[in-house]
Amino acid sequence: MKFDGKLSPLFHVVQSLIALGCLSILPVPGYGQEDREPAATQENRQEIDLEPMIVIVTAQKESAPVLSVPLSVTAVTEESLTSANIQAVKSAAAYAPNAFVNEFTARAISNPFFRGIGGSPNNPGIGTIIDGVPQLNGSSSNIELVDVGQIEFVRGPEGALYGRNTAGGLINITSRALSTAWTAQGQAEFGNYSRRDMRASVASPLLKNRFGINLAGGYSARDGYTVNDFTGRDLDSREAGFGKGQLFFRVNDRLKLRFIFSGEHDNDGDYALGDLGYIRADPNHVNRDFEGYNHRSIGSATLAVDYTGGAVDFTSITGGVWWKSHALTDLDYQIATLANYGMYAIRDDSEQQNQFTQEFRFASSKDRPLSMSDERGVSLHA
Repeated sequence: MKFDGKLSPLFHVVQSLIALGCLSILPVPGYGQEDREPAATQENRQEIDLEPMIVIVTAQKESAPVLSVPLSVTAVTEESLTSANIQAVKSAAAYAPNAFVNEFTARAISNPFFRGIGGSPNNPGIGTIIDGVPQLNGSSSNIELVDVGQIEFVRGPEGALYGRNTAGGLINITSRALSTAWTAQGQAEFGNYSRRDMRASVASPLLKNRFGINLAGGYSARDGYTVNDFTGRDLDSREAGFGKGQLFFRVNDRLKLRFIFSGEHDNDGDYALGDLGYIRADPNHVNRDFEGYNHRSIGSATLAVDYTGGAVDFTSITGGVWWKSHALTDLDYQIATLANYGMYAIRDDSEQQNQFTQEFRFASSKDRPLSMSDERGVSLHA
């Protein structure tokens, strides 16, 4: 074997790796950063309170922290409603997982869905409770949110506690509580499609918090998003006027009365339906020879009585809801006229419902809860 004194490139690479390995095992002194913060700053340091905000819900017909309730519930608080400027239940549902509220152009046709379970307005699968009063028809559940304190979305069957129409869950809407100070607020919004929305509210405690009153109302309107090329007018416009009032009576430390009354009137346009091929060629445009409307009026009154006893608490909720709607629309949704025994294919639907509900509830006092584990002795004599 002859060695010519020349080293291959591979030998130089191996030599470099061996040298780096030897250097890596040599002890290297390390230096840590010393605390040079002035003593004065350390003395003035304040502890930060990181306690989470406790959200109280009433989904089980009693006040309890949301983390202690064995339910899948999402609470949209008054602070969230105000900061996000939420004015409809559909907008609040965006905060709740697996919850969706469908509006079929008109507000009277509204169907909530939880985890894919829903229904029709006449037989809803998701119930709506407003201040303890169940809405037996979906036509009265989708209302403008005014003077609302909290909205709770409860996902899962609740028929054992709330009865039928809650197979998929429920929406629990509660009004704002009695204010401890004079408050007044108002807002106005203007946007495209001639959108205008004005709302105002006032709350006042009177007679050393023995009596109080809340008043709120507003007006909202906009032009439609869909144009009827046959007439040149928009088709699905909206307009609504609404209001709510509350009276609070604190008779004594044990007895409290609360009276809530509200009303709303909607003048909504027709359904934005038309020939599919025509809409695909020109979105947000239809071609119809008839334009209808959807009108709805709602009135409600609620009387809530709460009595705190020594051993038993008593609650009474008396509710009345009155609503009517009138919908007029063309069933063919095109310029061709379909005859049916000499009559045009026009749907003229009028509905009206009056409901009255009464609930009495007895519960053990929070100060003296009933114990189900008391031992009882039994003696038998022959």
